[in-house]
Amino acid sequence: ATPQHQHALNFVPAIQAGKDVYQEKTMAFNPDHARRMRRAAEGSNRVVQVGVQSVSGKTFARARELAAPDSMGAITAIHTHHYRNRPYGGWKRSIPADCNLDQVAWKEFEGEAAPHAFDPQRFINWRFFWDYSGGNVFENMVHQVAFWYKTLGLKIPRRVTMAGYNYLSPGMEVPDTMDVSMDQPENLLFTWNSSFGNNYFGEDGYDFALGNKGTVIRVVDKVTFQPQDHAAQKAGGPASVGGEPDIVGSDDDDTAAHMNNFFDCVRNRKEPNCPFELGYNSAIACQMAIASLRQGRTVQWDPEKNDIV
Repeated sequence: ATPQHQHALNFVPAIQAGKDVYQEKTMAFNPDHARRMRRAAEGSNRVVQVGVQSVSGKTFARARELAAPDSMGAITAIHTHHYRNRPYGGWKRSIPADCNLDQVAWKEFEGEAAPHAFDPQRFINWRFFWDYSGGNVFENMVHQVAFWYKTLGLKIPRRVTMAGYNYLSPGMEVPDTMDVSMDQPENLLFTWNSSFGNNYFGEDGYDFALGNKGTVIRVVDKVTFQPQDHAAQKAGGPASVGGEPDIVGSDDDDTAAHMNNFFDCVRNRKEPNCPFELGYNSAIACQMAIASLRQGRTVQWDPEKNDIV
């Protein structure tokens, strides 16, 4: 539960010390960190649970059931969204009066990031800065990516393109309005877009899995299936996301369930609900998006080099 650029720096020595690890998302900050974490985890017999708690909730189990090929047919698109109408995404924190070098281990905080003179803004509002953060891609896209990667058994994208801009948040390096397009090797286009200037679709997640026989719709803790020949589709309008025909709420607190799953696996040595591989694949997808944005081009994944090219 550290800033994202610190994850590998804590994960690797913890694994090497023989500890089981609950690792917050996004699991790895860049491909080098991901490779180092994999080398540490492989053959360690350590339990690793990555903090995508939705895969421990009842909504996940129902989504996987509803997204079966018999009911969905061929799924060729997943549209996911994350909106907030809050300045800086609600991340901006006030800087305490005593935030100074007497109170902050600044060099330790910087870790392997580019060195800077001590800056309280960088320390307190680290989510604003590329040196320590992947912005909302790493904060929230990863949740939706990992959910559907596990639901449908998806792998690292072949190609990713991202556009993103900062329209509303002065002083923040990461974008507040963005769009990501991922070409999946399963012949499926996975898109995600986000804005901090509107919440028409409701705050947080809003997902559609689109098959030629039906649609699975997820809105936070509810999931709905609608067949392709639904009356709303016949009328030429979008299918309702309201009270029909098949919505299931998550009765359990997903975070508590996810943590309990980790504790159970520490005891029984079974694989947890969000294991290393799912954390790795979803992290690489998010890293590819950020690489595309910052390099201004479509990027690809090279499975031989385990690197973004």
